[in-house]
Amino acid sequence: LSLRGGYGIFYAPEVINSFRNLGFQNPFGATYSLTVRPVNANAPVPQFTVDDPIAGASALVTTNTVNGIDPHFKDGSVGVWNLTAQYLFSPSTMLEVAYRGSKSTHLSSFFNYNQTNPYPPQPPRFALIYPWPQFGSVRIFKSIGDSLYNALQARVEQRYSKGFTILGSYTWLKDLSDVAAT
Repeated sequence: LSLRGGYGIFYAPEVINSFRNLGFQNPFGATYSLTVRPVNANAPVPQFTVDDPIAGASALVTTNTVNGIDPHFKDGSVGVWNLTAQYLFSPSTMLEVAYRGSKSTHLSSFFNYNQTNPYPPQPPRFALIYPWPQFGSVRIFKSIGDSLYNALQARVEQRYSKGFTILGSYTWLKDLSDVAAT
């Protein structure tokens, strides 16, 4: 019989791309879209110069999105634990039962604060009323998400001669989160 257990806490600093994207909004930056088509259809190699790579590009303006970050933003953390019991029935047959879990806090995600009233619009105008109608989305980057994972795992392994092995396993788990992946 063998018993093993462990616990660890890990910190997950936010990926720099999330903060970089916050800088690409007025008045700090703009997004450009450029489709380069070949001059000759028989030689499909686009032609553009390194001197002015965005020549002919137009500013891409689809919505007037405003991004921001919570001033109390925190890096995420994950606590991970496990307890495993292994029992050797014979020199070639082993049973393993394990409990594994994790708890994540301060998970990050963008939240759109420019949402309409959840009730349907009423006559006579049927207009959706936004808190800030002059903007498309008002997205704030926050770290208020949580996640919880619990699993019971069982495994039976039978080893035969010449490296042949039969392995059977089963996992029963529950995974909860209040933030979708971004």
